Amino acid sequence: MTSTAEPPRTPIDTRTAGLGHEPAGRALAAARVALGLVFLRAFPDKVFGLGYSTRSEGALV
Repeated sequence: MTSTAEPPRTPIDTRTAGLGHEPAGRALAAARVALGLVFLRAFPDKVFGLGYSTRSEGALV
């Protein structure tokens, strides 16, 4: 019977691990927020026909 040794574990600082402080993570987060704002602006325009891209005659309400 052969036993396998586990690799040594390195301690992880849970206060800062995986918080997305990398530049790419911040850029993706900013892009996600910007895309959300685009769709958030388009929703009331489509429902109420505010005139940005949907005429008043084409509104849902």
